[in-house]
Amino acid sequence: MGGQQSIFSEEELQDYKDLTYLSKKDIIRAHKRWVALAPEILENDIHARLSAEKLYNDLPELRVNPFADRLCKVFSSAESDGGGLCFDDFIDMMSVFSER
Repeated sequence: MGGQQSIFSEEELQDYKDLTYLSKKDIIRAHKRWVALAPEILENDIHARLSAEKLYNDLPELRVNPFADRLCKVFSSAESDGGGLCFDDFIDMMSVFSER
């Protein structure tokens, strides 16, 4: 956990916690899932974006959802990316779908 937590400062973790329904532990776990989707792209660039297609093909929760493409578009902060998400978008989506 120590290595992953260093990706965020304590202030960034607190900001994510304040802006979502997730705990700090949940945020770090979500980041691990995020990086696992495309480690070569996401390991060193927190602002990198993944295409909506990549997300709904690789995330089991979206793969079985008939509205996956629309969900990605709703949570995407990019106007012209066709629903691609950055980590901030991803964490927003995970927060909305959390049980808290």
